[in-house]
Amino acid sequence: MRPGRRDLLPLAGRAVAAAAVLLLAACGRSPGPAPPSARSTPVAPPALADRAASGTAPLRDLSRDEARGGHTLARHVGLSDAQLRERLRREPRISAASTYTDRPTAERVVGAALAAGRKRIEGWRSREGRRPNLVLDYRSPDGPVGRSLRRRASASVPCADAVVVLRWDEGSGDFFVLTSYPEARR
Repeated sequence: MRPGRRDLLPLAGRAVAAAAVLLLAACGRSPGPAPPSARSTPVAPPALADRAASGTAPLRDLSRDEARGGHTLARHVGLSDAQLRERLRREPRISAASTYTDRPTAERVVGAALAAGRKRIEGWRSREGRRPNLVLDYRSPDGPVGRSLRRRASASVPCADAVVVLRWDEGSGDFFVLTSYPEARR
């Protein structure tokens, strides 16, 4: 290596790094993870509302909602009847406890409910200031998605209906799924 050439390599590397930082700054982005609002799963576009009924709507990654305060996975997925009974014993104010069959079913149902409720969600999102939770009711065209155990019932019953509760997060300017659960409608 010629004298002085060794000093140019670190300088060239620094110049490339500085150019990258300037480029990111010019685009309004900083290096690092995207803000929570940018990472949120978007509401389904109009074409997906039609796909909701066919079961081809996108899945909702419920672990992202759990990280923001949701509890679908923690309280409503893959539970036994004994676990549902225990929840009823522990929480005297609820009239029933329910569970999705498994996580893929829960994520499919929530994704389909969001796609089917797209217009209601858009109206709710466009409001100013505080927003009450938005409740979406959904009926699976594929039959049961889980089970529900009512207080004082001897056994759980299959459920083809589900409830999805959305909570607005002022900090991110977007919603998350607070909870979703199968429901036995009377």
